[in-house]
Order: sequence, then structure tokens, then C-alpha cells
Amino acid sequence: MVDALRSVHRVLRRGGVLVDVRPTTARAPRLERDGRVTAQLLPAAQGRHRIADESVARLVDEGLLRPLRSGHFWFRHTFPDREALLRWIRDRDDWVVDERTVPQGTRTLRRAVEFTHYRRM
Repeated sequence: MVDALRSVHRVLRRGGVLVDVRPTTARAPRLERDGRVTAQLLPAAQGRHRIADESVARLVDEGLLRPLRSGHFWFRHTFPDREALLRWIRDRDDWVVDERTVPQGTRTLRRAVEFTHYRRM
């Protein structure tokens, strides 16, 4: 990630804006049914997320990027059935869920996505 960010920094003109958008680990994903939260995922290995955070922070610390604004929004993944949802969760390395807490019919996962706009210095 550090190499990719440095490459972006090199091609971004002075004053240009880099938009960093990625799922956040600060807010746990939630399972929903009919708009109501039915279960929450639990964090597992968050190493790759921490590495990405540290990579961006390093460029800010070096004075190469300056944060302008940031926030988050919720993104919904809709799955055709409960089994497809559980398969997606099982394939993740960053979140887990006790499958017994996932009721039949649950097909929507809501997860937070963070964004930050950085100006190239």
C-alpha cells in the first residue's frame, strides 16, 4: 500500500486531491432483516486494515498529503439467500459471526465505508 500511495503521490499534481475510500473497522458491520439489525459481525484479523491506515498516516506525517475532510456512509450488500451471506462472511479474514445468531431470511449486510479527501502538498 505504501508503494501504491507513493506512486499516486508522484503523479498527482500539487494541490490535487486524493480520495481514500475503504471499509472501516471502526464500525462493525450489521446484519439486517426488514431494516432492523438482527446481528453484528465481530472483528477478526484486522492487520491489513491497520497497515493501510498506517500507510496513509505516514504520508500525512511526512507532509506529502494533508487531510481536507472525512466521513463515512453505510453501504448495503444484499444477498440472494442466507447461505450466500454466510458464505461471504466465511470467506472474510477481517470479520466473523456466530452463525447461530443469523436468523433465517437475513439477506442484507450493512457496513460502514470511510472516506477522506487529501490534498497533495
